Amino acid sequence: MDTNMTTKDFEYFRTIADEKSISKAAKKLFIAQPSLSQYIKRIEESVGVPLIIRSSTGISLTYAGERYYALASHVLKAMEDFSFEISDISELQAGKVNVGITRHLGTILIPLILPVFHHKCPNIEITINEATSSLQEEYLLKNQIDFTLMHLPIPKNQNPSIHYTDLGEDPFMAVLPPNSPLLSKAHGKSKDGYPYLDIKELKDEPFIMENKGQRIRQIADNILEKANILTPNILLETTSISTVIQCISASIGVALLPKQYLSLMRPVVKPIVCAIPEEYNAVWHMCIATTQNAYLSKADNLFLSIAMEAIQKSLFENNADWASGMNDV
Repeated sequence: MDTNMTTKDFEYFRTIADEKSISKAAKKLFIAQPSLSQYIKRIEESVGVPLIIRSSTGISLTYAGERYYALASHVLKAMEDFSFEISDISELQAGKVNVGITRHLGTILIPLILPVFHHKCPNIEITINEATSSLQEEYLLKNQIDFTLMHLPIPKNQNPSIHYTDLGEDPFMAVLPPNSPLLSKAHGKSKDGYPYLDIKELKDEPFIMENKGQRIRQIADNILEKANILTPNILLETTSISTVIQCISASIGVALLPKQYLSLMRPVVKPIVCAIPEEYNAVWHMCIATTQNAYLSKADNLFLSIAMEAIQKSLFENNADWASGMNDV
């Protein structure tokens, strides 16, 4: 076996494996498809065994290909880490931050983070990868991002290869249509002034839910399970918080949503928002996730320190106007 491998070999192979298509990889790498095919053929010849399996539906990796992919990811990550160390030496005059974030969190946090970061480090390049929390974890383990801002999975779903830094909790709320008769079943008030509604009261209501692949849905399902609502009447599933809130405002159904996300929308007709009793532990936790023992550059750490300030601002300040007016019905 020829061991004269280059970082270009690794980059080309990893891109093909990630795209599951030589043509798509060629477009992403800005090279001709025949040239890329010949390049992969040369790599396979130098290794001495086939690395990919071609079929009408795309490509898959042989066992040797999977091992080559793991080596490629490891080497490319090591090269990135070295680049970050050089960035540290140059005192943040150059470098790159490769961050993952969920789409809804990105809407809330990125406008708070980027102006401050760019003012301090105008020459640092930032790449933002938006995807669900589950996909962010996959990106971390494949060394495609350095860290991610997301929400903690429930304990049984936490990956031992990932380090989670808890940054604070955000409560889930029961969100009801305007003038919902369920408000008459609410009692008491939370410290934020919301009436408490037992989740059991929602057992016969139509739900507007996030899709199952989203962490917000996983938390909502867990809350309903604690209320013994095992087969909720789900009227609509969507990836959009805006759609959920607008449907509730139109009296189409109810939802369980994190309080922080209520700041994303200002519907003309405001829904009713109720607190969920403490016995349901209806909260999720924002976190920073990295691989275990990950190297974080000075630029990474600066970005994270600014992000943590933005998160505290988002968790404790951004909901004030909704809190004061949501239940004026």
